[in-house]
Formats: sequence, structure tokens, C-alpha cells
Amino acid sequence: MAYLIGFIIGVAANYVYALLSFKYRKSKGEFVPRILRDTAGWSSDNGAVYFYTKDPSYRIEIGEGEDSLDSRFKKFPDKEHDTISWVRIKYNDLSLFGWNFMHLDGYRYLVPIPKTKMATEDSYYDYYDMSSTEIKIYLIIGNANMMPGKTMIEDLKDIAKMLNIQTIND
Repeated sequence: MAYLIGFIIGVAANYVYALLSFKYRKSKGEFVPRILRDTAGWSSDNGAVYFYTKDPSYRIEIGEGEDSLDSRFKKFPDKEHDTISWVRIKYNDLSLFGWNFMHLDGYRYLVPIPKTKMATEDSYYDYYDMSSTEIKIYLIIGNANMMPGKTMIEDLKDIAKMLNIQTIND
């Protein structure tokens, strides 16, 4: 009889534990801001896939470049090889976030596509929200090294200035 009572209590405790764990678990997407702040914690073998070294289930994948970049961004010498790539953060096979990045000047630079906002009914402007997820991804995978000794953010701002992209929230 004591074994039966112990078994029932054990089953009930396991059920309650599983129920509480499921109810209060964090979704995988909630960890993304934290792991993106750890820019040194990412590694890549081939430059197309980056993985988080503390949990390799998290990856940043850079898709194939497509030739559909708007002409307003084609201001560098090698205009023929400017492309757009879909970049996404994945946990195993689940996509958690995606954004378009642009390869500029023959793949020398990799920066996010800016957001666009209407200024008036007939005008718009492009901008980078410097606190956004795509900028955090840029700090891991991006390349905008125009002048030695500058930070990645300073390099991105230089490219933004050349492309007439405003920066906000810095």
C-alpha cells in the first residue's frame, strides 16, 4: 500500500513539475536579444552560417545573394555585384527573425537594408534604427570596414551617410 501511495505522489509531482515548466518556460525567441549582445560568442566556418558557441542550436544564416538591389543604393565602384541576401536567426530549424542585408561594392560590404518611412505624402526617407535587431546582427556578421581603426558602428554610419540613410536611436 505504501508503494502505491508513493507511486501516486511521484506521478502527481512529475505532472505538476511538467505543467509548471511548460507554463513558465521562455520561448526561444526571448533569448535572441541576450545572445546578440554577446558578439564575441559567435563563430563561423564559411562566412554564410554563424553559430552561437554557447548553444550551437542558434544560428545566423546568410542566404544567397539576389540581384534586386535598388539603384539608390548602388553608389560604390562595383555596381554589377551589388545584391540582397535574406539573413535569418534560427533555432534548429525554426526561424526566429529575418531581415534583408545588402552586399555592396563587389561583396566588400555587408550591411542591413534600411527601413523606409514616409516624411510627407509624396516623400520618404531611409533610416537605420541603431537599437534594432538587424543592427545587432550586423555587429556579428556585417562588414563595412572603410577606414582602419573605426568601430563597426562608425563604418556603418559612414556608409549610411554615403547612401543618404539617416541613423536614429544612437
